Amino acid sequence: LGHSVNDLLFNIASENEPFKNKEILLLAKEREIQDLEIKKRELKITQEKYLRNSLIGGVLVVLIILFLIYNRYRLKQKANLLLSKQKEEIEQKSRELEKANIQIRKNAEELERLSIVARETSNVVLILDANGKLEWINHAFEKLNGITKDELIKMKAETIFEISNHPNIRQIIDKAVHERKMMSYEALNKTKDG
Repeated sequence: LGHSVNDLLFNIASENEPFKNKEILLLAKEREIQDLEIKKRELKITQEKYLRNSLIGGVLVVLIILFLIYNRYRLKQKANLLLSKQKEEIEQKSRELEKANIQIRKNAEELERLSIVARETSNVVLILDANGKLEWINHAFEKLNGITKDELIKMKAETIFEISNHPNIRQIIDKAVHERKMMSYEALNKTKDG
């Protein structure tokens, strides 16, 4: 009886063995399918992460580009404003220079007329610098005194203070310089001949 139970169990086990192999194969296939599904999910998660990171990166790049464009726009606005102010200043200076140029031309014309009068008048005219140094004499001075400017400087000196025999010449000249006006005075002069 002992053998027959063992044989029976062995036979049953032998008969169930193809089932077990099929079951093992099925379990292995299921495990394989589960592994593939896990890999598929992991791949999907990885793709979603990549897509999300790419989207965030793209948004950041767009934001940086927009910031750079805005910053450049602001810099251009500042530069244009500065250029506009500089242009206005230049135009203002140009107008001022034009006015000054017109005034200079008027002064030059007046000076030319005055120089003609000073040269052609029968009155003696001397032009001095601020220190009283003789710069110019007119023809009437030369004719009246019989001496040229260079001869006068050689004979007497360079300044009116040394040339003139008027006792208050220094006060007259100081007043003319201080008031920036022409002054006239009378004095007795000796001619070259005495």
